[in-house]
Amino acid sequence: MLDNGVAYIRIEHFTDDSGLKAFEAALPQILKARGLVIDMRRNGGGATATLATRF
Repeated sequence: MLDNGVAYIRIEHFTDDSGLKAFEAALPQILKARGLVIDMRRNGGGATATLATRF
């Protein structure tokens, strides 16, 4: 969580489900946040369908 009450999650790759697990673990905090930043800069790609199913 950033200082301004905005949730921040960085996803570096989609080669496994670690990004999805991190997102799901943080979901209770994310739902309480004023906003959400999903940082995918420098993401090398992979199986994007696993995270896309959550939106």
